[in-house]
Amino acid sequence: MPERIAGALATLASASPERPLGRGVQIKLTHEQLAALAATSRETTTKILGEFADEGFITLGRGRITVLDQHQLRRLSGN
Repeated sequence: MPERIAGALATLASASPERPLGRGVQIKLTHEQLAALAATSRETTTKILGEFADEGFITLGRGRITVLDQHQLRRLSGN
C-alpha cells in the first residue's frame, strides 16, 4: 500500500507548481480522495500518510498535503 500512495502523491506533486521559498508542493486533497486514487481504504491511507509525515516526506494540513521530498516518494513507489 505505501507504494501506491507514494506513487499517487509523486504524480500529483509533479503536476503542481512548487511553493515559494522551497517549501514543497501543496496538493489540495483529502485523505479520502487520495485513498480512492490509490485504491485503498481511508484508514490505511491516513496511517501511511502519518508515517510519511513522521519521516519528513510530507506535511499534513486540513484538506491539503504538502510534498517536501518528491524524490523519496518516487523511490518508495518504485518509479
